Amino acid sequence: MSDNPKTIKLPNRTVIHTLDISPNGAQLVIGQDSTKGHSNLSLWSLPGLQLLSELEHEKHELMLMARYFPDGKTLAYVDSTLQPCLLDFEQQKVSRLKLKNPRVQWLAPAPKSNRVVLAGALTQVWDASRSKVIWQLPGQVASRDPDSIPAVAALDPSETQIAVAAVEEGCIRIYDLDRPEPVQRLTGAPDQARWVGIDPGARYLAAVEWYSHGIFLWDLSNGEKLLPDVFGPEFESYWCLRFDPEGKYLALGMLSGYVVVIRLPDGEFIIDEQQHKGRVWDLAFTPDGKHLISGGDDATLCLWDLS
Repeated sequence: MSDNPKTIKLPNRTVIHTLDISPNGAQLVIGQDSTKGHSNLSLWSLPGLQLLSELEHEKHELMLMARYFPDGKTLAYVDSTLQPCLLDFEQQKVSRLKLKNPRVQWLAPAPKSNRVVLAGALTQVWDASRSKVIWQLPGQVASRDPDSIPAVAALDPSETQIAVAAVEEGCIRIYDLDRPEPVQRLTGAPDQARWVGIDPGARYLAAVEWYSHGIFLWDLSNGEKLLPDVFGPEFESYWCLRFDPEGKYLALGMLSGYVVVIRLPDGEFIIDEQQHKGRVWDLAFTPDGKHLISGGDDATLCLWDLS
């Protein structure tokens, strides 16, 4: 394992808000602040980190989140207009999702199918193959406040259950998609969350508090908190997270520029290094789990070797 990651400063030198790696591991998509003469959405080769193309997009908008669908043929993204879009790579076509309440601040594609979780005015699951919403958080009323904190959510690997954070005080609810009542409640959760994720083996669930006041981890088999010496409300400054493809590691980005990789379930710190200046907005593992890429305020990509 390399202690010194490969780094590359992006040419437009604006904040990297989001990044994701294609399912085949060949490409990296990056979403940034807008800048004159450059698109805020670009594709890069892996492992070489060479710019392949800048994707057509409204250049004055700030890119919030971009994620590949599992088939690698479609990219879901949302920018500062809060209107979620799908980019079809084969047809080179962008389409906006037709939602009754389109204000979206968070999206998380399903692990296997072309479904995507959307959170903003409402928390929903959109099925791209049917072009319709197939699930909505029961009892939720669309927020009219543009600055309201969304109830972020993630589908489990079976895609039969969804975990929703910040809808109930101190609790994360888990629903079956075909039932209106929660089937499980994870207590000791943040009242407001900016990030929630489930590992590919459906063993762990992790969440980050909205204002970075704590990082939380649960064992889904029994609903109990895991590794209290590492995770809890007292561990501040965490901003984003990703599980590796095997659920063996949890990667975390911090406001201070640190990237942390923790081995599960024993909690050993594999990486704990400050390589960025400013916050780490997003990070992603390669499909083989051998590398991690991080990006943030300093417009720098870091490629970490985990092999």
